[in-house]
Amino acid sequence: MPFHQRSAAGRPRGCITDVLSTGRHHDGGRPQCGIDCTGTNFVSNGSRGSTADILSDGASVTISEPNGGITAATYLPSPQAVEEFKVQQTNFSAEYGFSGASVVNMITRSGTNAFHGSVYDFFRDDSLDANDWFSNRNGDPIPPLRRNNYGFTFGGPIFKNKTFFFVDYEGLRSSGLDTANGTVPTDLMRAGDFGEVCAAQGGDFDTNGRCSVDAGQIWDPYSGTFDENAGGAVRTAFIPFNNIAAYTSPGSTNLPANLQPAPGVAGNLIDPVAQKLMSLFPEPTSTGDIYQNWFGSGSRRSYNDQFNVKIDHRFNESNLISRKFAYQYSHGKSLDCFKNFVDPCAGGPGLEQCPPVCDELRSHVQSNSVDEHHTRIYSRGYGISTPTTHMARMIPWAHWDSLRI
Repeated sequence: MPFHQRSAAGRPRGCITDVLSTGRHHDGGRPQCGIDCTGTNFVSNGSRGSTADILSDGASVTISEPNGGITAATYLPSPQAVEEFKVQQTNFSAEYGFSGASVVNMITRSGTNAFHGSVYDFFRDDSLDANDWFSNRNGDPIPPLRRNNYGFTFGGPIFKNKTFFFVDYEGLRSSGLDTANGTVPTDLMRAGDFGEVCAAQGGDFDTNGRCSVDAGQIWDPYSGTFDENAGGAVRTAFIPFNNIAAYTSPGSTNLPANLQPAPGVAGNLIDPVAQKLMSLFPEPTSTGDIYQNWFGSGSRRSYNDQFNVKIDHRFNESNLISRKFAYQYSHGKSLDCFKNFVDPCAGGPGLEQCPPVCDELRSHVQSNSVDEHHTRIYSRGYGISTPTTHMARMIPWAHWDSLRI
């Protein structure tokens, strides 16, 4: 069980843990947030979402998009590492100037003259959950679900009454349910016969193979001529019964030879690359509606590792220096629908690197009413998505110095 100690606000620190531990990783009250979350996406006192500032031990851990003013948290500590927090809205004092909305001010835990620690594991399993409604409807069983949000904290003295340390680690290993639905080609379409399109549009074919509904008829693109009264190209040659594989297009005399289909060959309108691509789509899972004939489900995987190391040294009752290093690494993979590179759900495995956060807080108390703080924060990070997309986003070293009196 987490160790409970009293916070400066006089409330048990365990109350903070109980509040923040529901669903664990948070973004505006949304548990199990995905990799696109900003960490500040909540509405407070009527403000816009993603405009708040988050302070950790007096240092801002948010970055801001320069044009829209959207903020994003570079690092959020484990709830087990938070000693106390305070949400300040709109009319806060001038020392909090990075936000026009709300400021979430967190103080992380420090070591004391006694050694204290905790070990925890928040556990979920598919045997404890109900199946998704759509999965039940399509006869799909609950996919394997494993979620472990675990970690430890440990702190104590290095030199009693002088130097203290506190470390914490939190890891997440999760596989959750994802579902997807869409349109995939039928067996007839894979063979080049699109006759099902006519019936899907509410029509039927006459003896010549002409669909009674224009929206259900496929036309020879080479028969098109421009008609300004019709607002564009008008095609005149229909493909009988929408059977492209059995149709031979004569081409167009208005185009050069290198843009003509193979002469005298049935199915010469079929692109061999597109036909090969069709073979990579899964088979339909339902019949009747050709525009919504596939459903799939499976697991998505999420990983997160983060830690804090904090050292406090008190020179005397009026002088204290505190240094902290925090680091987080998160990545995951979404549902792989098609199990190949044309997969429209995951788009390939994803990787996200969150920046490390280092901050230094120096405090010198000159009197009971005057408090001077020097705060520094350094942040760096990058993100990569592979293999279908190769992108890198660099956030250069950032350095802020602030003096608050």
